[in-house]
Amino acid sequence: MSDSVFYSLISILLVIAGIATGGVLGSDLSTFDGLQKILSIFASIATIAGIMVAIKSLVAWRKQFTHQKLDKVLDDLEKQIHPLVDSYVKSWFAHDRYLLSSYGKNLSTKEEVELMQERSAATRPVVFRLMDYGDCFKRLEHFVPIAGSDPLSPSFIGAVHQDVYAKLEEDAKNGFPLIGGNFGDTDWDLCELAANTQDKMYESLYKIRRKYLPIEF
Repeated sequence: MSDSVFYSLISILLVIAGIATGGVLGSDLSTFDGLQKILSIFASIATIAGIMVAIKSLVAWRKQFTHQKLDKVLDDLEKQIHPLVDSYVKSWFAHDRYLLSSYGKNLSTKEEVELMQERSAATRPVVFRLMDYGDCFKRLEHFVPIAGSDPLSPSFIGAVHQDVYAKLEEDAKNGFPLIGGNFGDTDWDLCELAANTQDKMYESLYKIRRKYLPIEF
């Protein structure tokens, strides 16, 4: 309940009390019955006012409780961002090494299996990190509507991941050119991409904090 609604109800209450009081003042107050009417009116006003204050207090408590839960969810999600991006970076480098060692080469079955196992060992943590991140993200969606294109959405970094894999494979087909490929300096470019992606995720999270958990002085 907003302050404007609350005070509007208080105003209506006062108008009703004024009408009732006017009716009593128009009667014979010298009698005991008139005194009872006055006391009854004040008792009713006090009861209704008490109810209104209780409702406002309850709404304020619920708002504070919700803010505390949202703050906890945002803290949990923030802790997941760097480990998630870091696991993706390691998987990108592992895929790059796999392509460098295998693309266009006649490898034995054993060599191929060893390379795939090395890549799998580096990419497997992404699955578990993404599960943890996805769990935090779903809890955040309970409080805040988030578009699929938002940097905090798992689909956003998933799209970045797919784009990196596609570009690495395209560069592999072109013989890993030093100039003119998708990645001129693969190590640097991948790290820079990861840093930019992480910054976008943090910035989106901080925007939610500023919007839903404003600092009040």
